Amino acid sequence: MGKSRKASSWANAISKARNQLGLKGFVAINKGSEGKELYKLAKSIHQQNGGYRVKVGGGKSKKKGSWTQAISRARHELGLTGFVAINKGEKGKKLYNLAKQIHEE
Repeated sequence: MGKSRKASSWANAISKARNQLGLKGFVAINKGSEGKELYKLAKSIHQQNGGYRVKVGGGKSKKKGSWTQAISRARHELGLTGFVAINKGEKGKKLYNLAKQIHEE
């Protein structure tokens, strides 16, 4: 099985960046001054070649806030620590209802 298109385009971007910077031998990508410079240049080359797909807009969770964030905020507001089963028992039902309110805001 051959290389995926994304992997080969990243490798090509690294190769072009190494040539432009005149680097010889091993250089760790994004480590040290040469590596960071290599990474930045390769990333820009890769983006120019359409290697990255940019997502337009956002999902539902981006607009409202995620369920896990709502649970976290509800736990903090109720002063709960440790394990609490959501929607089970007295504390769990309070937690669920508050988190649902926060999530729908």
